[in-house]
Amino acid sequence: MNKPKRASDIPVYVYNSPAEQEQLQARMAEAGTNNMGSFIRKRRSMGTSCMLTSPR
Repeated sequence: MNKPKRASDIPVYVYNSPAEQEQLQARMAEAGTNNMGSFIRKRRSMGTSCMLTSPR
């Protein structure tokens, strides 16, 4: 039995600072999820692509 092909097959890897990771996990907790991939896809589909702000 073959697995169905993924709809999204391009992996994206992101490096976060400890502060950014903490903020991301806090936002995920607010949303009630611990699955980062689904959280980011949902935010992307909602048009909220700029979830975190980091000082430059």
